[in-house]
Amino acid sequence: MGRKVGRIQFAVYASKALVERAGPQASYSDFPWIHWDERLDPRWLDAWLAANVPDARIAMRVDFGSLALQEAVAAGVGAHFLACVAAGGDPRLARIGPIDPAYDRDLWLLTLPELKNVNRIRAFMDHMTEALSV
Repeated sequence: MGRKVGRIQFAVYASKALVERAGPQASYSDFPWIHWDERLDPRWLDAWLAANVPDARIAMRVDFGSLALQEAVAAGVGAHFLACVAAGGDPRLARIGPIDPAYDRDLWLLTLPELKNVNRIRAFMDHMTEALSV
């Protein structure tokens, strides 16, 4: 059981130090990139890189989650798509590309069907729906 509570926007980010080294007129090609491991089926990123950075230098391939990925970007390993809600508030990061609505994702709040009518679960769901709804 779930409720859609908003949308998550994504954009390409790099560390501020990497952006400073690349310079103010840098293009995507001037950055090393972090890419998903092939086992994660990264076809969408392959297509995006082929269209936007055909000569992309892949500095590292990863198979870990978004928080670890954000840390790798912040450490200066390379550029990558990150959720704007998290990366936009990180003082170590700079957005180097526009927000692309094609990569927005719905944000859902989920619970087990048998818990949907438990008072504390319902109160939490109502609170989070109100707090997260855009």
